[in-house]
Amino acid sequence: MGGIGKTTMAELLFEELEDKFEYTCLVEELKLTKGSKDDVKEKIRTKMRRDGKSVAKTCTWDDLRGEKLLMVVDDIDEHKHVDMMLGIARDNAMPHSRYLVTSRNAGLLKRLDEHQYGKAHMYEIPFLRDEDAERLFYSYAFPNGERPSGSLGGIVEEIVRACAGLPLTLTVMGSHLQAERDKGIWAEIPSALKTAQSISSVEERMWAVLRVSYDALQDDEKDLFLEMACIFSRDDHSFTSDEIKWALASKYKSANNLLKTLVERCLIKFVHGPLEYRPCRMHEHLRSMGYKIAKDFGRSMEHFNFRLEQEEYQSVLHEKEALKNIASLSVRISERAVLSDACQVALQFLQAALPEMTGLRYLDVSFSSREEQLYSKDETENVESRTRKRFPDGMLSLPASIVIAKFHTWGWILNTKSVAFRFEKLAVLYLGIEGDWLPDFSSAAVCDCLPVLKSLSMSSYHSEVLSLEGLPASFGNLSCLQHLKLQGLSLQELPTSFGNLSNLQHLDMGNLPLQQLPASFGNLSSLQHLELDYLLLQELPASFGNLSSLQYLQLYGVPLQKLPASFGNLSSLQHLVIYQALLQELPASFGNLSSLQHLELSKFSLQELPASVGDLRNLQHLDLYDLPLQELPASFGNLNSLQYLKLLDLPLQELPASYGNLSNLQHLELRHLPLLGLPTSFGNLSNLQHLELLQSSLQELPVSFGNLSSLQYLVLESSFQEVPTSIGNLRSLQHLDLRDLPLQELPASFGNLRSLQHLDLRDLPLQELPASFGNLSNLQYLRITSRLTKSLLQELPASLGNLSSLQHLQLEYFPLGELPAQLGNLSRLHRLELTKLSLEKLPESFGNLSSLQHLELYYSPLQELPESFGNLSNLQYLQLVGLSLQELPVSFGNLSNLQYLRLDGLLLQELPISFGNLSSLQHLELRKLPLQELPVSFTNLSNLRHLELLELPFQKLPASFANFSRQLKPPPNREQPRNRYR
Repeated sequence: MGGIGKTTMAELLFEELEDKFEYTCLVEELKLTKGSKDDVKEKIRTKMRRDGKSVAKTCTWDDLRGEKLLMVVDDIDEHKHVDMMLGIARDNAMPHSRYLVTSRNAGLLKRLDEHQYGKAHMYEIPFLRDEDAERLFYSYAFPNGERPSGSLGGIVEEIVRACAGLPLTLTVMGSHLQAERDKGIWAEIPSALKTAQSISSVEERMWAVLRVSYDALQDDEKDLFLEMACIFSRDDHSFTSDEIKWALASKYKSANNLLKTLVERCLIKFVHGPLEYRPCRMHEHLRSMGYKIAKDFGRSMEHFNFRLEQEEYQSVLHEKEALKNIASLSVRISERAVLSDACQVALQFLQAALPEMTGLRYLDVSFSSREEQLYSKDETENVESRTRKRFPDGMLSLPASIVIAKFHTWGWILNTKSVAFRFEKLAVLYLGIEGDWLPDFSSAAVCDCLPVLKSLSMSSYHSEVLSLEGLPASFGNLSCLQHLKLQGLSLQELPTSFGNLSNLQHLDMGNLPLQQLPASFGNLSSLQHLELDYLLLQELPASFGNLSSLQYLQLYGVPLQKLPASFGNLSSLQHLVIYQALLQELPASFGNLSSLQHLELSKFSLQELPASVGDLRNLQHLDLYDLPLQELPASFGNLNSLQYLKLLDLPLQELPASYGNLSNLQHLELRHLPLLGLPTSFGNLSNLQHLELLQSSLQELPVSFGNLSSLQYLVLESSFQEVPTSIGNLRSLQHLDLRDLPLQELPASFGNLRSLQHLDLRDLPLQELPASFGNLSNLQYLRITSRLTKSLLQELPASLGNLSSLQHLQLEYFPLGELPAQLGNLSRLHRLELTKLSLEKLPESFGNLSSLQHLELYYSPLQELPESFGNLSNLQYLQLVGLSLQELPVSFGNLSNLQYLRLDGLLLQELPISFGNLSSLQHLELRKLPLQELPVSFTNLSNLRHLELLELPFQKLPASFANFSRQLKPPPNREQPRNRYR
């Protein structure tokens, strides 16, 4: 059901939980993301955040393996979405990760139960109860908490009742009436809503309720609402918020105020960020209502989605009036179609139709899909070459009404030499190139014909493009230009007039043979965001420091040998990234960057940081990676605003004594450093919450380590042979990961970590665990594994049974001979994985694990299961693989909630007669078992839907099996889960 509040609830849960996860991802309206499963998965990856910051450019799916991940995905509606989510969860392989999805299809959600790392819980959102519906309405209609007086109280009851408990209608109606205190207006609402209640169609009834808010809008507000519904919230257009703002400004005098009204009425909402993909969000029911209104009233909001495979374009060409009403045109011709003769027909259609579209404002053209890669680049460019020769001056002349024109490929088809090439309204021009031509932008006339152009993008996807070696001297006449992107062209210089672009705010130049910037570059007084990627610049002009508005600067793969002395004059600079330069030093003025908050320096020959770096008093985030830094300056401790510090692949042997002065440091990662020790002052980092010491040469931790009173997350991977006793003082520690350390024991104080919830002991040569281990009263997850290191741990302390909060226990690859009898005391344990241990039996108390839902026993010499095994009344998922089991206990049939069972590589010659009592069993796999026959009771498994019988020696099935097999379902066509231990 739409409008019930699924998306809102998912967003609220994400906001509440995101601080508890290192990696987070929120994906809205997944069904609007088109393409293959891999395309959709890649789109999701670009939404990934770590500690609240985007890692879209650096994070891979491999990086997420074993990491604690929160993923919220809204509105899945295809089986490929489920397969993708299952694959992500499987590859993440982290039981503490959480996945929250919304859908209108309960059947799709049920398939998520196939996830091997935990049960999927499905919650059907109900309609709001009367009191909750009234409370929601009040929160929007009376945001200041006042109550309606007199007769308004009765009207409120009628309105709330008519909204039928749907949050969407309640919020829209409440927002509509928020500023309205005229009782006459309120009194008119119930009668309008009664009309809606008489409509039988649920969707049209909701539209009728929402229509009340629309009808109350002013004419220009109505017009803007329809434009947002029919064009800017479409999934096949991708407008940034800036582009929407520029486009609307060309049509509406007070566009910002109109948008504000629609936002306040809860008819639309915006996702913040000037470059956000699809920033305008509109509920599907509001969008559908807008389509219907525009169609019924013949408003010129029509969108035509042109695809070569469709024949409809031929009929449209003969309807001149219909062409005039098209406001938005989306053109998609696939790579396969580009290579066909029909492509020429389609191009001729566009050539004839575009001049007739006198109301066209938004054009989006793509003549091929790079993702398809059906044919070679040479083949597609051959077609382009033949077409280009046929139309040497370009072929498409656009109507004067155009506001946004995007040519994602084949941008050369725009005819810039036509006498009609003058666009008084064109605000956004995007030209993408896959061949060797661009429109002719070398003449002064072209720039003079674009008087209000706000955004210009010219990009090529091939590095061998040989066109557009220069911009015209008149380029600086584009006085309204705010956003400029030049990518993959042959530009060797910029005109002197470039500095005249006084309104330019965002400049992105990449993969250009540009060797210098003009001296006038420093005149770009409005420039806020600058990206220079893979240019041939060896220096920046002295005027660079004049960029007084610059807030974001990225220098990526630029062979700069030095920064100008004026660099420190960038007084507004907040975010700086320098990657793969030839710099050996930073200017002394670097410390003058008083607004700098985020600094990343990586992969260049920087020998030292200037002493003035300590003057960066507003610096909050510092990332130093793969630099030949031998030491950090003594002033480093003066960075008293620093909250996040990452030092990776640096030849540092020590940290300065002042290090402990970083009083606001919360997140610290030290990776691949040849550190000989940490300063005694390290324990003074009183606000440190997250610490990772990975692959360093540290031999010991300072005694002051236990003074890190705020530390919550700790990962240690180094060479020290003991952990200081003071580690027990880390009373705030919740997550501890000890990896590949030569530790043979943990200190007795270890049990003092009373806040610890997650403990991972990975590849440690431990001989024993301390008796105090059972004092970890809040521990929820425990993993002990020794795949890479020979562990001597043969027993666990009896106090293990005192871990009253333990929910997930994973023991792997060490010679554990038996489990303590007290294991059965783990009353909250719901998941247990035992792999490649030396277990020959399980304790009789095993059946006391009353909360156990998921059990995996892999490759151990286990010869029998205790009779109490059948007492596992909540067990739902069971895998027994590679064990020496010769029989299952009679009580096995008592597992009344068991849904998934895999028996593989056991010594079973028969199944107990009670096997047929597994009344909830849905999925059964029997593999490599010396079974002679199936029990007669086998056909009593009335809920079984999936059965696999592989490499079994018996010759016949029970006589009743033919009728029984009709209840089975063929497996869905999806990826099969990998065997982790094969």
